[in-house]
Amino acid sequence: MPARDLWLVLLICAAWALNFLASAKALTHFPALLFTAMRMGLVLLCLLPWLRPPPPGQWSRMLAVALLTNVVHFGLNFSALQLAGDISSNAIVLQSYIPMAALLAWWLLGERLRWRSSLAIAIAFAGVLVLGFDPVVLDAPLALVLCLLSALTLAWGLVLMRQLA
Repeated sequence: MPARDLWLVLLICAAWALNFLASAKALTHFPALLFTAMRMGLVLLCLLPWLRPPPPGQWSRMLAVALLTNVVHFGLNFSALQLAGDISSNAIVLQSYIPMAALLAWWLLGERLRWRSSLAIAIAFAGVLVLGFDPVVLDAPLALVLCLLSALTLAWGLVLMRQLA
């Protein structure tokens, strides 16, 4: 991998990590849904120069993708962050969107799951189950449920996104 690409990957990872820290800090000052709306507004302002309308016939799917991957996902995720005792559990549980997306792609799009992928999915969900018994997580079980629902809506939106032209 070229050094430039490696630096870009590291930059993306750092931005992802800082996103959780900044969100947790902001949620001490704003309610979760207000912060979600503020975040969406800021992202819209930043991306406005590059936005263009979707191809004809794609508006409904684009709206579904936007609602699932942004409004519902972040609304649930920020609500979970606000309820949770620590950020790390939410950050880890949220990563369950990856195996969820694989299962949804298998179910909705007919994609094949090989035995290695199935084993990896089982291990990922076992890890979330183990995390669910952490005493810190057990103090706020609703946060765990909201975070899992957030991951599911993100996975569903990403699978729908694959069907966009």
